[in-house]
Amino acid sequence: MALYYADAGSSRVTSGEEETPRIWQTSLVGVNATREGVSWDLTKNQSGCGWEGRMPMIEKMKALLKEDSICVLASSSGDRPHCSLMAYVTDGEAETLFMVTLKSSRKYRNLSLNPHVSLLVDTRTHANGDRGNISALTVSGVSSIMTDRADKDLILRRIVGAHPHLQDLAYHPDAEVISVKVETLLLLEGPTSAHFEQL
Repeated sequence: MALYYADAGSSRVTSGEEETPRIWQTSLVGVNATREGVSWDLTKNQSGCGWEGRMPMIEKMKALLKEDSICVLASSSGDRPHCSLMAYVTDGEAETLFMVTLKSSRKYRNLSLNPHVSLLVDTRTHANGDRGNISALTVSGVSSIMTDRADKDLILRRIVGAHPHLQDLAYHPDAEVISVKVETLLLLEGPTSAHFEQL
């Protein structure tokens, strides 16, 4: 396992032969070091010397996607953004999200013209009133409309199972399943700690 060393006198993390500037934040338990495309959660190793890289932050991001089921979906047409509160389910790897909407909706029209979307998932309902303890995950991806009938029916059953109140919508004659393939994830933990990952 690679070892990373933080110099308390500078904003650098050293790995092997390379010394590269990083954005990092000190705390009582260690250092969070982040750069575009890669993130590490760094904590002291058992000897107390240096800092040892642990599992990538992306697993934490995916867990948040799986544990939650409500997001804000941002679509756009031209220079006009549009936000929608949506219920969703994920695939097993939390790399694709599925939602249902009607062909007559503004979001459907937007996605038909511009498949690029952004979604926001947050933990405010679990923060017990502590706004400084809220995590917010911004997901960027590309949407598509599911056309395979068998796959669409399977996803609709999953959506209704997770969100029974959507049964009438899911089985409406004009209902369509939106699939969003995740491209990037940006996790903000509290006001200042941010982690970026690209799939």
